[in-house]
Amino acid sequence: MNTRGTFARVALVVMTSGGAAGCGFPVLGSSGGTACPDPSQGPAPSHAITVSDDAGCSSWSCEPGWVDCGGGACSVDVLTDPHQCGDCGNSCPEGTCSMGSCGPVDVLATNLSWAGAVAVDSASVYFVDTTPLLLVDSTLYLGGSLLVRTALDGGGAQLLASIPGSVSGLAVDATGFYYLAGSEVVLVPTTSGTSPPVVVGSTSISAAADVDASDPDGGALTSFAVGGGSVWWLRTFGGADGADAGAPAMFDLVRESEADSGVQLVATAPIVATPPNWLESTSLLTIGGGDAFFASNGALEVVRAGSSTVQTLTAEPQCVIGNVAADDAYVYWTSWSFGSGGPAPLPPALARMPRAGGEIQALLPSTSFLSQLVVSDGLAWGTQPGIAGDDLVRVDGTGALTVLSGGRGTIGGVAVDATSVYWTVTAQGTSGVGQLLRTDR
Repeated sequence: MNTRGTFARVALVVMTSGGAAGCGFPVLGSSGGTACPDPSQGPAPSHAITVSDDAGCSSWSCEPGWVDCGGGACSVDVLTDPHQCGDCGNSCPEGTCSMGSCGPVDVLATNLSWAGAVAVDSASVYFVDTTPLLLVDSTLYLGGSLLVRTALDGGGAQLLASIPGSVSGLAVDATGFYYLAGSEVVLVPTTSGTSPPVVVGSTSISAAADVDASDPDGGALTSFAVGGGSVWWLRTFGGADGADAGAPAMFDLVRESEADSGVQLVATAPIVATPPNWLESTSLLTIGGGDAFFASNGALEVVRAGSSTVQTLTAEPQCVIGNVAADDAYVYWTSWSFGSGGPAPLPPALARMPRAGGEIQALLPSTSFLSQLVVSDGLAWGTQPGIAGDDLVRVDGTGALTVLSGGRGTIGGVAVDATSVYWTVTAQGTSGVGQLLRTDR
């Protein structure tokens, strides 16, 4: 069912609650004891927006896209400047910058609110948009998620599902479109017309004869992935209060075959120990060639195809792995740390190793930060903080980093196919509306 009209109407309701966010200096007023006017700001420069609070105190912030790259406040437009395109110092080889990108950018969907995760297949792009109000079956929910599909060129937007609450994680295969909501992995079939959504994974796994975990009906489902004709998920349990108080934190790796719908407990193991007061977690599952790679706090672990043994590939006790992704040849991961690392050097912000194991190759130094990691054909894409919101970046096999787009606000999700990279920006970005965008990869 084509719901473009309904989708646009919901988006307009969302947009009444927010507008474009400026960048540069914060807006300061008389609240909280701040003096009026704030003497640290000085006179408003060109390309600044002056605002007044309820007490009549005026302050200013840069217009969207205008930043300070060393030549003064609000002096550079990173959305159009070919020498500071998307971020300070990013020069376009062909001398053209448009929408914060050196290459062409296509707007595939607009009038979104808090657009998030993205997935792509050979014909469509799938994404999540979050709305503060959601009406489902005559019931109004405070907060919900719209799951939308559009063609690769942006035409024919279709609402696939309206979900009360938040959705995290998207995946797509020949069967349909998967998402993680609360403690369940849900499949929305896309090959059989209007088939209803199906729960394919959950924390309650005791119904399957061959799955008998020590805590079968509790814990938390932390991550899922699709690959090798199966849906996989990670479930953590123990190491908490209640009946499991004092028990070691554990995890299950579970898979459900799409061919026979059989649920199999692949592995159960302790979560890698953490420094005191750190959250114990196992997540960030990805599938490469039938091998399941995932993060257990600061450890990168794998369960090989056909095995139930958990193998640690690398471990950094004082760090946390932020993202894990795999392509045909390598497994990649990002790391970050709360501290200085002491006498030991901090790990690289982005690294990779051959999928079969071997030498670790550092791609980005520990001083960098990368999130929203996706990989393909020896290249990695992700986001990092920029001068005006998030930058969309590409990292090649030598560690060379290229800013593909920036200056547009917060990026909610990234996906790639053979020719393009797709990403979402939220309504708090420079355009004032959330968008689904595409550029050459």
